[in-house]
Amino acid sequence: MGAIHIKSGILFGMFSDLIGTKSGLALNMEELYDLLAGSPAFEEYIGLAPEDFVRIRSEDLEALGEYFLYKVGYLEKPFNPSPGIVAYHRYKDDPDKLNVYQNVHEDFINFMSEILANKNNQRGTSIDPEPFMKKNALRYGKLGLNIAYELIVGMGIQQDIRSIYMPNRDEWKNVVDLNDLFSSEGLEAQYGTFLDQRYIDYLHRNFESIDKINWRKFEGLTAEYFERQGYVVDIGPGRNDDGIDVRIWPSSSTVDAPPAILIQCKRTKAAVDKVIVKSLYADVLNAGAESGLIVTTSHLTPGARKVNEVRNYPIGEANRDHLRDWISEMRKPGKGTVY
Repeated sequence: MGAIHIKSGILFGMFSDLIGTKSGLALNMEELYDLLAGSPAFEEYIGLAPEDFVRIRSEDLEALGEYFLYKVGYLEKPFNPSPGIVAYHRYKDDPDKLNVYQNVHEDFINFMSEILANKNNQRGTSIDPEPFMKKNALRYGKLGLNIAYELIVGMGIQQDIRSIYMPNRDEWKNVVDLNDLFSSEGLEAQYGTFLDQRYIDYLHRNFESIDKINWRKFEGLTAEYFERQGYVVDIGPGRNDDGIDVRIWPSSSTVDAPPAILIQCKRTKAAVDKVIVKSLYADVLNAGAESGLIVTTSHLTPGARKVNEVRNYPIGEANRDHLRDWISEMRKPGKGTVY
């Protein structure tokens, strides 16, 4: 394929638009450079001035866009080959399965050709894959269904990658500034209640950034997780909250009853000492709560754990490993397939 010559500022502006359209996050040039750090394949693009000219091949342009979408949590993998190629190599050593794949793939090509030939279908509209998937499930059973699903999902990913040339739809009503995740105490969330889904998707791919997020956003992340678990959640004012950041009740309760769990959030690199455990236990007794929970980006010190165990305090610990699992669980599913 050919190469294009383009100013670095324009090139990264294109990627910023792509990320904004797909992930809903607004990133500046420095933040885009940060995403490329540690990637030898793209390190030549780091630190360019906006007026510097770049020579880039079209396939590298797609690969760079693909990598950016992976780094903000939109794609699951940094490299996504054609679904037909992946499926072929999966089934090529089994003649029966290979035959099923070839038939489903041919049907997929016909299915897409009919859609594209239909003048009533406009570019950017959603595709209903149900007829194609049902047909091949009836013909070939579970294997046919799996291959059909793989082709549909793979095509959607390929469209996302190539949409740097012509974004095919807006995923979000607006974009949010990535920097607000680290600098703003605001808990406004258009896609979520306490923390916007777009920040959760970003943290899913860039979990180590959790150490730098704003302390109030960390409280919002905790509240968001428990609300999605079905609890009634009340988040404190953030300041002058007497050490209680989040209160939760079972779904059948009201906030007039004593809370089931009092939560204290500690976004810190230092381990949480026994003083915090004792303080939270006192708050549990005072509020008539059932238990307490310390949510931390670090962990409890051995002394804190020992005090908690020996005195039989009803205090739980959600540490860094738990947070990673929470964020993975809250990551949004795919939004469907378009052409």
